[in-house]
Amino acid sequence: MTGYARRRPVDPSSRNSDGRVARRSRLATAALALVLLGVSAFALWSSQATTTAANRAISASALSDDYDRAATAVAGEESLERKYRLEPGPDIRVRFDTAAASLVSALGEVRRDGDGSDRALVDDVLTRH
Repeated sequence: MTGYARRRPVDPSSRNSDGRVARRSRLATAALALVLLGVSAFALWSSQATTTAANRAISASALSDDYDRAATAVAGEESLERKYRLEPGPDIRVRFDTAAASLVSALGEVRRDGDGSDRALVDDVLTRH
């Protein structure tokens, strides 16, 4: 040999093999991209779902608090009504009126925070009150 590199003949199966490797590499890259997109989409969806659930929980808690204030006001009214029947006086009447105003205020909050059925209930209670 005189310093020239000897060229080996190119095997046709190696060219075919290189093409398969390249194709598999492209498919693997595309699959990885799809997986990453899917994970990202799931992360966005779960974030939105969590936010929606948290907002609903906050609204439900506020509505529950409104109903609790209304129930407390009703209990106070009933107690003061019984007391007034036993011991009528202006101070008990003032406390009763305050409890009644608290009930109306709490029902106003139920109307604001609630849905259609809550508003219908408020209308019914205020009519009876």
